[in-house]
Amino acid sequence: MKLADDCVCAEVKDGKMYCANYSIVTFSTGVLQAAIRGDQNSVKFEPPLPRWKQDAINHITPIVYGKIFLVFPTTFWNEIDGDQQLLGYVADEKGYYGHYILDKNRPNTITVDVSGNLAIKIATQSQEETVNEVMAILRKIFNNVTLPEPESVVISRWHLDPLFLHSYSDYGPGVPESVFDDLLKPVNGRLYFAGEALNSSNYGNVQGAYGTGVYAAQQITGTSNSAGVPQATLVCVFVAGVLSLLSVVQ
Repeated sequence: MKLADDCVCAEVKDGKMYCANYSIVTFSTGVLQAAIRGDQNSVKFEPPLPRWKQDAINHITPIVYGKIFLVFPTTFWNEIDGDQQLLGYVADEKGYYGHYILDKNRPNTITVDVSGNLAIKIATQSQEETVNEVMAILRKIFNNVTLPEPESVVISRWHLDPLFLHSYSDYGPGVPESVFDDLLKPVNGRLYFAGEALNSSNYGNVQGAYGTGVYAAQQITGTSNSAGVPQATLVCVFVAGVLSLLSVVQ
């Protein structure tokens, strides 16, 4: 991404260049931090983001979180009350396959939530190993039932996807409000930022991402109207998801 005084341009892998009067960047925390580190094949900003912006981005803690979906040929658990039922299991190892979701909207399906070191572990081991580990716990939970093997399995690996490199964002205690101010502040009046990590009250959530996209769009349109910038203004949204793009279109 190349930032000039009068425009912002992005060069993509096939060599094409896209330029606009303004841009809204909604790269994930993982992608932005990889860019700051200068990781191979990461996004590159020219010139580099200013130090105050880099410091604000590095305040964010990228969280590794995953889901395992097990689809069985039949339902072997009792009918649940309401739309969802949560099952918990306390293992000797903290956080070891301890959270299960039964959902009426997903027939014959058990969803397993995993995070931290376990999410990293299952992303690198075979699917068969992961299924065997989960099934061993389920047999303890449903110890009076003969469990069928799952017909299909889906395991998320967001932190290995180069477009994301993590699952969602968090902050440690005592983060000053000025960090969020710097995260939302545009660079050179043309490079704006949005995403779940930038929302001080709803980081880690979809509504947080959407809200910052709306805010960035309002900043651009407000600046255009008050500063005399021509109304035929092109805004390019560089995005790993569609939330901020939708907010601009609307």
